[in-house]
Amino acid sequence: MRDTLLRAFGALILAVWLHGLWSYVQMVRHRRAGTSAFSVTWSPGQLTPEGLVHRKRVLWSWAAIAILLVAALLLGGVHGAR
Repeated sequence: MRDTLLRAFGALILAVWLHGLWSYVQMVRHRRAGTSAFSVTWSPGQLTPEGLVHRKRVLWSWAAIAILLVAALLLGGVHGAR
């Protein structure tokens, strides 16, 4: 059961990561004129309103990935300690 649950976590993490990657690409596409595509930081002033929506999705994706990774590590550590 543990292996199945960890695989489910892995699949969910991959899906969230792909959604975050897609959102990041969309965020870069919806930047204001004059903003470099290779900018390291993406402040709200550099993005259009559509870009801000995608920026929020990227940030939520990162948060979800972090939470899922911690949950998977804890689950693996608890069940692996037996």
